[in-house]
Amino acid sequence: FFSEHNFAGRGISGQTSCQMLVRMRPDVIDLHPKYVVILSGTNDVAQNIGPVDMDVVLGNIISMCELARANKIKPVICSVLPADRFGWRPELKTPGETIKALNASLKAYAEKGIKAHGYVCDVTNESAVQDLVKKIEEEVGVIDILVNNAGIIRRIPMCDMSAEEFRKVIDVDLNAPFICAKAVIPSMIQK
Repeated sequence: FFSEHNFAGRGISGQTSCQMLVRMRPDVIDLHPKYVVILSGTNDVAQNIGPVDMDVVLGNIISMCELARANKIKPVICSVLPADRFGWRPELKTPGETIKALNASLKAYAEKGIKAHGYVCDVTNESAVQDLVKKIEEEVGVIDILVNNAGIIRRIPMCDMSAEEFRKVIDVDLNAPFICAKAVIPSMIQK
């Protein structure tokens, strides 16, 4: 069914929203789909990795939507499926109420029609970053907050890694945050 309809199923049984958020890049963004269907929350309510505040779960789902939009992928948010008990967590007495509240929050978020801007840039290229900051400031306004979260990892033994591969890791993980901060700080100081 999935291959016939050009679908990719990336769900992993038992995972929570924070685990899905971590997998968003390899399991969604890197595949370049038109849409991503996000069905998340049941395992958070079931406390599969421990107690979690539902505002954190909502934030994780919103972050998945924002990542999708930033990469020109349309997110489709599903309601959390109803449940009045979890066989593996019988001590949880009212999961249905928690699910109703989470669904109400998801619906309120979806109804806002949130607009997101997505930009692509080689963060190791100083002039490309400066051009992008200028473009963002023209389109949206001064950048108030900069979160440097670009990073790469080479999952190979050090003895198999070339010096060029290591330089690329250092360039993205260490130099790029400096380049990005340097590009936005002048406008932040003026503001």
